[in-house]
Amino acid sequence: TWRINYERMGKIIGTDLVADPDKAMRPDIAADVMIIGMKQGRFTGRHLSEFFNERLTDWVGARRIINGSDRAELIAGYAKAFLAALHT
Repeated sequence: TWRINYERMGKIIGTDLVADPDKAMRPDIAADVMIIGMKQGRFTGRHLSEFFNERLTDWVGARRIINGSDRAELIAGYAKAFLAALHT
């Protein structure tokens, strides 16, 4: 699925990720892919706003945006720690 995903996201961010897949490892491009993908539901069809909004803060459920529920508790812990670091 990498080629389809790289084609799709490359078009969205304006970078040819198929011709040069290593570009996806660049922090600026990886951040664009992650942010756009999560906000628009490009990975699994689930959107960031479904899990974080004025009524809900669901760190564990948000894992569904990227990869189902695989290691959701662990990754929720990482996300909370990252947010706490941003606030210090």
